[in-house]
Amino acid sequence: MASKIEEIQGKTLDRTKTVIHHFIFPDNEDMDSNYAQIYFRWTRQQPECRHGKVRIPADCSLSTCSFFNIFPAGKWNKYADIHTYTFQILLRGSAKIYLWETGFDEEEGVDRKLLGMKRTISDETRLYEFGFMADALDNNIFIVIDAESDCELYGGQVVARTCYEAKPVNLAIGICTYHREESVRTILQQIYTTFFEQSILADNIGVFVADNGGTLTESDYPDRGVKVMKNKNVGGTGGFVRCLLEALEDPNKEWTHILFLDDDIRLEPESIYRTYMLYSFIRPNFRCSILGGSLMRMDYPYIQHAKGERWMFDHVEFGRNGFNLLCEEDLIVNELEKDVEYNGWWYCAMVLENKKNELPLPFFIHIDDIEYGRRMGWPIMTMNGIGVWHDSFENRKQSAMEYYDMRNSLIMNALYEPRRPVEDTCKRVFRHLVHQMLKYRYDDQLLTLRAVEDFLEGPEYFKTHDPILVHEEIMEMGYHPKNVVKKLYEMKASRDPMRKEDLYRKYTFSLKHKLTLNGWLLFGKKELTALPMGCHATHLYRLKNVLYYDPQSGSGFTVKRKRGMAFVTLFRYAKAAWKLKRKYEDTVQDYVLNNAELCSSDFWKKYLSIG
Repeated sequence: MASKIEEIQGKTLDRTKTVIHHFIFPDNEDMDSNYAQIYFRWTRQQPECRHGKVRIPADCSLSTCSFFNIFPAGKWNKYADIHTYTFQILLRGSAKIYLWETGFDEEEGVDRKLLGMKRTISDETRLYEFGFMADALDNNIFIVIDAESDCELYGGQVVARTCYEAKPVNLAIGICTYHREESVRTILQQIYTTFFEQSILADNIGVFVADNGGTLTESDYPDRGVKVMKNKNVGGTGGFVRCLLEALEDPNKEWTHILFLDDDIRLEPESIYRTYMLYSFIRPNFRCSILGGSLMRMDYPYIQHAKGERWMFDHVEFGRNGFNLLCEEDLIVNELEKDVEYNGWWYCAMVLENKKNELPLPFFIHIDDIEYGRRMGWPIMTMNGIGVWHDSFENRKQSAMEYYDMRNSLIMNALYEPRRPVEDTCKRVFRHLVHQMLKYRYDDQLLTLRAVEDFLEGPEYFKTHDPILVHEEIMEMGYHPKNVVKKLYEMKASRDPMRKEDLYRKYTFSLKHKLTLNGWLLFGKKELTALPMGCHATHLYRLKNVLYYDPQSGSGFTVKRKRGMAFVTLFRYAKAAWKLKRKYEDTVQDYVLNNAELCSSDFWKKYLSIG
């Protein structure tokens, strides 16, 4: 990746003086959208982004205090061994350029400090620099340009100087995909254009794509730097493991790190560049750390869904969940350290050293990233400026996920909380069955029971059952959404995104809900009511007939309140609890003692039916 500044200065890589952070511009078509201020903020006049430069009109104040362009010097100083930083701006026009440092104080809130100011009065394009010793910067650095005439910003970057050469890094990018050709094509083209056409990193980055659907053709991906493998469809876990194995056993390159990417994200390639540079200058005590990217929403691009997570026995605790990245306080607090255990594989980088028999468990999908992060026990590094966008999750959950979430979480808890009493697991299963009952999703209860039964078979289950056949059976169970767009139109149901205020609202059962069992003890309203699939059970109070739907795809299915299912639920729970109390302790012991084989290269090659 060569910036305009590097084109002027020459782009030979000096391994003691390296650009570690480029300022990046939004596409001009995004300037009127919510994406733009993830890159820049401005007041008074709106800038324009065209042909790789930003036109800043007179009287406009442009700031890089934004998710993608603020420089997290505090995190870089912690994770990397840097001696000095130089902040460079390539600008034409008359303006005042300010360099600010901003942090967060528990009592004072956001705390700003002016580090320097330069006045420009030239009609020529000139390079302006601010230099600092690394240990003089503790927080986040951003630049403000107050335009006094029409100005043009051609680029900006942070140059790091060290006392030694950068460590050699070869970064493999692993993508698992299943029937998402268009999205994968876009991601691969971005990577190719950024890193293989003109970058000094062209020989140090490569892409491995596990095509679980077997539908990608040669025209879908570039002819350089990308290897596509037709892969047995054993879920996202199997796809990412295939990428790991290909990188580990590549005869042509010794890959030092791997970056997992989801196949349906919106990517900012600069995130990959910063990832590469951070590992190039990493301190010895963080050498094996995971670097996790933020996950932001596509419907509200400035809302962060997650940044590092923790597993809490029966649910995930998302780090910095719901942060508004346009709010300066949220942006700065986003950089504060938080105790997390893993990062989702939508954007997750790690070292490849000694991974051949330290592979993920064959979970197929969901909780594989949680278990792997917990098992590896590596510190999780996160920072502003590294992240991706993804579609919202709340209305996309298939019935099949009820099976995988329950089975895989039971295995997870068996491995990492083996002394927890079986009664806690029984309570967890009971709560889940009741929740499914209150949402009238009775068929999903059968998937929960199947998950309990398969878990109790222990590690041997994965050696004796074909994951493809199991998945086909699971997909036949539960509910099967179909196109309900016409019905939604007739019912005047909203297909708009959730209101921003409701995204991460915490719902609780009121006294009314508890006393009436969420309205089950009262007469129900007979008319059909349309509700988004991700709604809370309280929204079903006294409803008798419900059409669940996904606002984005327009697919859905109908369910009905059946009072007799309360007794069926109790019976199903009693059956599951009886099985758990009989076999749980032995199963836990079995997983603790015998899970290692499932993580080996030999097991996975047989599982994937490869060499």
